[in-house]
Amino acid sequence: MGNLLCCVCRDHKSGVDDGGSTGGRYGFHRRQSSRSLPVEAHDGSTERRRSSSAFSWHGTRGSLSAPATSYVEHLILETLSIIRTLVDNEQEPPPFMIKLHLIADKESGWLLVVRSMVNAIPMDDPLGPAVITLILDDCPLPTKGRRYTYEVTDRTNINAMLNSNDVSEYLKISSNGLVARCDASSFESVRCTFQVDSGVWFYEALIVTSGVMQIGWATRESKFLNHEGYGIGDDEFSIAYDGCRQLIWYNALSQSHNHPCWKPGDILGTLLDMKAFQITFYLNGEPLPPNTQVFQNAKSGFFAAASFMTFQQCEFNFGRSPFKFPPSGVQFSCFNSFAHLSEEDKIILPRHIRMEKLRHSSVREDSCTLCFDRSAAVRLEPCQHKGFCSECAIQLEVCPMCRSEIRERIEASL
Repeated sequence: MGNLLCCVCRDHKSGVDDGGSTGGRYGFHRRQSSRSLPVEAHDGSTERRRSSSAFSWHGTRGSLSAPATSYVEHLILETLSIIRTLVDNEQEPPPFMIKLHLIADKESGWLLVVRSMVNAIPMDDPLGPAVITLILDDCPLPTKGRRYTYEVTDRTNINAMLNSNDVSEYLKISSNGLVARCDASSFESVRCTFQVDSGVWFYEALIVTSGVMQIGWATRESKFLNHEGYGIGDDEFSIAYDGCRQLIWYNALSQSHNHPCWKPGDILGTLLDMKAFQITFYLNGEPLPPNTQVFQNAKSGFFAAASFMTFQQCEFNFGRSPFKFPPSGVQFSCFNSFAHLSEEDKIILPRHIRMEKLRHSSVREDSCTLCFDRSAAVRLEPCQHKGFCSECAIQLEVCPMCRSEIRERIEASL
């Protein structure tokens, strides 16, 4: 693809050093001054114009004027036209891209560049996607001085949330712990932080996207096999409602239901009755017949849980705010009224910060190789591999080290 992947490298101060030379990631080098940049004139000669800082900015948030919008669209179209001629990885970046880079260095300028790409790049241009990727890669949203969302999120009256320590690897959880979104190509799952062992419990989920999601209940024994496509409702310890395919899932088997396909804005409610040992699903207040299948193998230890296919999202309400469609004629409890989380437990760190903390954390020598939390005191038979705690070992069907079938789990010391 040649220079379709090249970009103008941002320095740490989000600016261009006067007279300096900065190497781009894919071979482009930048030597232009931030005060005056060369721009090709229509006759092929080169003229010098002021950088994007010469634009007129209006309002407290720095919105660009209408002429600036037209100018940015012009720069994008020029980039689209000249990118066809870029074949040498070592040649200078087009001045149009440098000016776009400078404009996007402020948040309002970045938004202007994104809107201009939407308006200016033709849908049928084969190089359009490449230019969009190139410009977005070169112009990340400015974050200098901005605080992370988890630092400013209001967690008042949140006593139950999605568990960031009990989630498959690629699922994204919002900073308040109530919204989950899957951007990966795998089937990502999560359980909530509160376990129920008796009584009658209810929660709701706001459907944000109308695709494949399996939302329901699961015990801790339920397995998250995201790359194999197994999630909530795909084993004997969980049950789930699928409003896209109009199915109820249990033990990887499905049965159809008569609710219409869910759509964005719908409310899924689910009632867990551990007195009558039955689960009822509601769509916008309309119930399905109670289901008892999951109680064949589990009588207690249930969590609210859900699995998400690619680009799916929903928002959970565990009782922090009033329910939209509470079950009528039923006395039930909600998680938020009985659960408790410390302020530290409520914090959901961005993935890169969490990984950095893990890299600097120390692990006991006898820690379980899967959870790193409890002591490794189980030996698997017949392969005799060790290094697992009792809770992790019970969830394994095959040895993660040799893939042999597990016939027995024996308490042993390392």
